[in-house]
Amino acid sequence: MNTSRGARSVARIFAALTAAAVLTSAFAGPAAAEDPAPTPTSTAPSTVPSPSEAPPSSEVPPPSSTQPESKPAAAQPQDDPVPQPDLDVSFDIADSYPTNADVHFTIKIHNPRSVPAEGLQVAQWFDKPDDLVVPFIDGWGPLSGKPGVTLQPGETFTQAVVGQLQDISQDHANLRGFVYDKDGHGVAPGFDIPIKLEKTPGHATGVVYGDANGNGTFDAGEELTGITLTLRYSSLTYQATSGKGGHFDFGEIPAAKYHFGGDVLGGWLFPFQNIEVGADTELLVRGAPPLDGKLTASMAFTQDSYQVGDLAHVAVKLTNSGSVPLTGIVAECDRFGASYALKGTGPAGATSPATGCGSRRVRPARSTSPSRCRRALSTAASSR
Repeated sequence: MNTSRGARSVARIFAALTAAAVLTSAFAGPAAAEDPAPTPTSTAPSTVPSPSEAPPSSEVPPPSSTQPESKPAAAQPQDDPVPQPDLDVSFDIADSYPTNADVHFTIKIHNPRSVPAEGLQVAQWFDKPDDLVVPFIDGWGPLSGKPGVTLQPGETFTQAVVGQLQDISQDHANLRGFVYDKDGHGVAPGFDIPIKLEKTPGHATGVVYGDANGNGTFDAGEELTGITLTLRYSSLTYQATSGKGGHFDFGEIPAAKYHFGGDVLGGWLFPFQNIEVGADTELLVRGAPPLDGKLTASMAFTQDSYQVGDLAHVAVKLTNSGSVPLTGIVAECDRFGASYALKGTGPAGATSPATGCGSRRVRPARSTSPSRCRRALSTAASSR
């Protein structure tokens, strides 16, 4: 009796569970039908996506178009550029040159290419003592800088050039450099040309004096003894010391144009100048009283502005506050060799007399104006 009642209770419980399972399956069926198609099962262990990962897209890819896919045109083979030959660079140089003269020669450039050679210029090496130096500004003519020279196919360019020796004690010099185009590319092999030099002996003697009265001439009693004078040529120097009567003798030295002066020796100012030494050169070297602030100078244009090509007038005012006249004063405005520089190369320069309380002299100067300008110039005054 008890066993039968327990069995019927278990049966009722089992029936209830079975009915619940059937109902659950009935309600779960439609939901399962809405799930996306399953993806192939991976044999790799499953992982839990990181919260930072985006959920997979449930969008269905758009249907493929019936139009043919557009593809870029295949690259066409390009013809290699025609190799261009080097330009022909040659020089017309004499068999030899004397050491006391500049070196004159000619450069010739020919374009054998089928295309123009544009913006040709020359770069020169002169880091060695025996290198020939062509002046930086316009020394190579239009080959000196931009825009350079342009040669059409088959065209030839010729330029006369003047070079200067750095070491006149040697029997040779070298011309080194290369030609390049507007893009900085070398257009021909670099050149390294030996130049034969004929040593030319020179001899310089003379008298050195101190112009005590400032009259610009050698007067009795003005000779200087014990003054060591120096002639300079690039890195070369030659010296001589004055003896009795102010006489000095440099002995045999290379004939050339030397730089001299720019020094105060024995209390006397020896202004800078160029001295040409030949086979037998007699020199009279003047020492001027040191300026010691006694000379002041100023310059001013007579107009505020000028047009291109106008003649510019400059007024130079000199003031001598000393007791001795200052002779042979010149004013220079350095423009690195440009044609419009005030070069201070007048025949005698100006004289500023002394009155004890100061004296002034205004001296006009002229220079062609290179451009429309308004300038303030500084001046260096020297006595010679």
